Amino acid sequence: MGLAPKHFRHELAGGARLLTAELPDRASVSVVLMLAVGSRYEEDRVGGVSHFVEHLFFKGTSRRPTPKDIAEAIEGVGGVINASTDKEVTVYWTRVPADRVELATDVLFDIVSSSRLEPQDVERERMVILEELKMYLDQPQDYVHSLFEQIMWPEHPLGRDIIGTVESVSSTTREELVDYIAGHYSLPKLVIGLAGAVDSDAARRIVSSRLSLPGSGSGSSYLPAPGPLERRVLPGRRPVRTGPSEHDPW
Repeated sequence: MGLAPKHFRHELAGGARLLTAELPDRASVSVVLMLAVGSRYEEDRVGGVSHFVEHLFFKGTSRRPTPKDIAEAIEGVGGVINASTDKEVTVYWTRVPADRVELATDVLFDIVSSSRLEPQDVERERMVILEELKMYLDQPQDYVHSLFEQIMWPEHPLGRDIIGTVESVSSTTREELVDYIAGHYSLPKLVIGLAGAVDSDAARRIVSSRLSLPGSGSGSSYLPAPGPLERRVLPGRRPVRTGPSEHDPW
């Protein structure tokens, strides 16, 4: 049985917060950047912009100009790196051997603070996301879940898919992406977590030396959830793509 972790909380410059869990018997360290931003904060016209930004942050920075450079920085030392977008939080994380914690922290802050957002990458990733959206619509369980949320929260960001809509993803501009980052990727909205074979004071030093985000705004507040609704039924039927042909099994 492993040792019980010691937990620490640090208040950092700019309003960011650092949480650490010391696990000295482990051989690795996990580093996570959690930002209080997600689809619930979006206007309908840019629905899916949080997810769009998350994709683009892995396309290249000034120091690591290609996706391969970003991936190899972590995977080349035996680590893993990934990210996810939800309705109220966007998360960037990595797990590396314990002696590579400074590298892991550096890479994560690099992608969230210095991504180039090249126009060609925006257009290329737009097509990737549109295909991803179509894929979800082809999965009955995902489509039904989407309909359920639409019924629960009609005409509200909570009722919209995190990925956005075909219309919003197709029309979101690079300028809107940049503005969204500036408004939401700020230090008061950031929580950093480190867990594993790392000393809490060392973690604070490592994070503080790299603490930077491109935004300075507090971002928009999300809309309160609507009150209880009357019983609703949303009947529907749609074809599902399963390969070269189409059929309608449900």
